Amino acid sequence: MKTPIYYASMLIVFILLGVTALTYSGDEPFNKVISPKKSIISNGGYVIVKGRWKKSGGTSKLNTNNPPIINTVDVVCDKGSMTCEEYIAKLVTTKDIGSTYESPPMLTIDTTMFKVIDWSDDTIIAKASFFPSDYMLRISVKDNYAERLRQETKARGDKSADPNIYEKWLLE
Repeated sequence: MKTPIYYASMLIVFILLGVTALTYSGDEPFNKVISPKKSIISNGGYVIVKGRWKKSGGTSKLNTNNPPIINTVDVVCDKGSMTCEEYIAKLVTTKDIGSTYESPPMLTIDTTMFKVIDWSDDTIIAKASFFPSDYMLRISVKDNYAERLRQETKARGDKSADPNIYEKWLLE
């Protein structure tokens, strides 16, 4: 069942996507596109995270940049259902995919459902499993900190997956 917080978050994401699309010009530097200020708020049985993911490290040799440089994120964690839903609005450019072919930027939105594996007084750890990678969210309300990790795993039968390959993003 979708909650009012879900619909409000989706509305905000779509408004931000629209503003970004209408104001983006391929000649502008990427740092001129703004996202909402970093915010991590606890409200009853919910934790709401807003901001932008910025890649901070990793060993992946692929130039996926996913999420790309220009993004905005809303995460809504619900203690009652022990889930976190992540909404990432993305403006994908040729710089993000490592292409020399000029193509228009593509505006997309991704939604990922994470299962909370630990919810202490002020920290949430949540996991989403895909082929061939696991994704983790670590959120600390007290420290105003959130990170997103992707790590390859052989857990679902991908023999070519390398657990030493990972990517890390920090909320800003």
